[in-house]
Amino acid sequence: MKIYRSVYRGALLSMGMLLTIGLFTANADDKVKTVEVDCTKGKTIANALEKGNENKPLVVVVQGTCTENITITRDDVTLVADAGGGTVNGTITIRGARRVVIKGLTVTGSGAGVVGSDNAAFTVEDSVLDRNDTDGIVVQNGAQATITGNTITNNGQAALPDSGRGIYLNNGGSAQITNNTIEDNRSNGIGVFNNAHARIQQNTIQRNGRLSVFEAGIDVSRARVRADGNIIKNNNWAAISVSNSSDYRTGSFLALGDQPDNAFPFEQIEGVGPNKLAVDVGNASYVDLRQVNVRGSVSVGLQGMLQVRGDNFGPTLQCSTIDFDFPGGFFQASGFNGFVRLQTVKVTPPSSIVVFGPSGQILEQNVCP
Repeated sequence: MKIYRSVYRGALLSMGMLLTIGLFTANADDKVKTVEVDCTKGKTIANALEKGNENKPLVVVVQGTCTENITITRDDVTLVADAGGGTVNGTITIRGARRVVIKGLTVTGSGAGVVGSDNAAFTVEDSVLDRNDTDGIVVQNGAQATITGNTITNNGQAALPDSGRGIYLNNGGSAQITNNTIEDNRSNGIGVFNNAHARIQQNTIQRNGRLSVFEAGIDVSRARVRADGNIIKNNNWAAISVSNSSDYRTGSFLALGDQPDNAFPFEQIEGVGPNKLAVDVGNASYVDLRQVNVRGSVSVGLQGMLQVRGDNFGPTLQCSTIDFDFPGGFFQASGFNGFVRLQTVKVTPPSSIVVFGPSGQILEQNVCP
């Protein structure tokens, strides 16, 4: 939960802790146990988990629609959809278990879709998280997740305000989030809060946040994010919102001479229209955007800093862009010690950045024509 917002409410990430988890495959010693669960015949996933040998990796092949809540507390479990499809109508909870994989399933129904907690390590891939009552995927209390290739949509069907996110990281949770479609969720597309960490790459994040203000494509509070190559647009209030001593950075680690390393695609950040923002930074937070195209209004608030840079490494100059040339569009540094720094950036319209309030500052260097 965030406790601070200004008028417009104006994350270096080490992901070494994250695990890359794949499907288990049987070896020559046949150490993997595979169980088929056909829920159209009254079988349950919970029963398969109870009967599995704790000393062997277990693969559960799900057929049909299983209406049940599932709790996984043992390591080395894979839930995978049958070739004809498999659905869990309920919540999959992973509590402290390691090397758990959810693959190819549709997860829907009451509660959240998939919840990992208590230092669990799990993967959700090639799955559909749709129309869950609260959040699509939750990573919390020290859990670590790899979330890749999923469709995460329309979650938060029965959510209270400030809930119903596509992906929700909280209380030290961490995740690698790659190549997902995250759309039409009740609250934020991705929320990263309270000492959580995320690496967010090449996702489409749009039309999230439906009912109230202060809902963003990516919302970061007391947490850290490193991102690149995402398309973030048409969200309810802001594309990116960063507050409460957080940081959000695109690209890889800094190279010699404070230069980008050219190893990541441009990020597309858009928030156009009345009461919308592309980027909002506030309350002692730091946003460093390298190789971005920003379309929409920008607000830098109380002790916030926004740095935007293009690709000024190598023989070809490639500008980042900020375009707020539309009715009602603005770019402002406000509040106390709001600070903006631009390098190799084309701003449209030029020379229209507004500074107001005590100690607001703008430093422009090597700005593109």
